[in-house]
Amino acid sequence: FAARALANANVVTRGVRRATRLFSPTAWVTTNSWTREVLTYDGKKSSAELKFGYNPAWQRIEIVAATVSNRDGRVHAVTPREINEMDAGWTALAPRYPAARTLVVSLPAVEIGSVIRVTTAITVTGAPVPYAAETVFDSDEPLTDMAVSLTTPADLKLAVRTLNFVGGGAAVSETNGLVTYVW
Repeated sequence: FAARALANANVVTRGVRRATRLFSPTAWVTTNSWTREVLTYDGKKSSAELKFGYNPAWQRIEIVAATVSNRDGRVHAVTPREINEMDAGWTALAPRYPAARTLVVSLPAVEIGSVIRVTTAITVTGAPVPYAAETVFDSDEPLTDMAVSLTTPADLKLAVRTLNFVGGGAAVSETNGLVTYVW
């Protein structure tokens, strides 16, 4: 099955890491890192531009690092010129709600065979609803490995549910008043 999925894939995603540090029910920072190898022209088209939706009333997104490595050994880093912010498509239709934004990153020099590495940090403060997350350890494209962690103050009570996860439940550790769950 895996060989067939890889043979028909446009990209292969490797090393997905998502780490969330919860400060309170309405304040947290999530860092996402991933590496993607472009296998086909369709993969090149779908991977050359990244879009991140967010609401600046309580969210801030930062591109910590984004690089494209090509087969010839050249590495191209994203510069501020390749990062644009624009209003979300629905913003004009709903003026009574806080205006959402879309951060668009145009990755430089993406080719078949390129390896894309991206790290983002999303900071949430004063969210209108408490933290909630759902993570699916699967993808339409091949995904070689993924890890998710959640770190919270020990006195912050959580409802953590793990459904249909082959690896079982989360590994839980406590250090210096912080509890960390790792899947």
